Amino acid sequence: MDKIKRRQLIKGGAAGTIALGALAVGASAASANEGKGGAIAIHIHGVLNGVGATPPAATLAINTDVAGRRGDLAGAGWDSGTNNTTAGGMVPTAGPSSADPSGTAGPVAACYYTAAGSLVGDVVTLKGRSLFTNRAWPGTADGEDPNKADARADGRELNATVNVKTAAITWSLSPAGGSFGGTGTVVMFAGGRSAKDD
Repeated sequence: MDKIKRRQLIKGGAAGTIALGALAVGASAASANEGKGGAIAIHIHGVLNGVGATPPAATLAINTDVAGRRGDLAGAGWDSGTNNTTAGGMVPTAGPSSADPSGTAGPVAACYYTAAGSLVGDVVTLKGRSLFTNRAWPGTADGEDPNKADARADGRELNATVNVKTAAITWSLSPAGGSFGGTGTVVMFAGGRSAKDD
């Protein structure tokens, strides 16, 4: 690649800076598994819609981070609960009105879960377990505030695939968690050092 002169970069303004940044990201991603520096970190987020038996109108905001080597990634993430997004965005809605001092019960059925898996080619495959959720447990309600859901160990299984190039995401919690898909945001940091490099 020819050297970029300072004057050309200034002329290009923001577009030139963005292009230069894109070249740097591409270079580090390409060398992620070459020799030392094989550690990677992947950030995934997006608002997905129901697929299959889950109605397409159902929305779910998801956010997950995993890190490690291509064949051994681990991390954790959260989801907003079905239809608990603000105008289709990443920020969960406040939830139903409540006697709680906050004035709301919070986004209902949000989950926090583990995630582990691998990156093969351009596709990350993740499996995990929902550690807890605030969805209402059947037949139970908070004695002080019936609009509040009970946070309990959940145990449902998370299954996800994410294409790091196209940002296509499939997402499901089972049983009784629904299946979702769509395009989100995927950012991969590559080339970091790990303890095995020494």
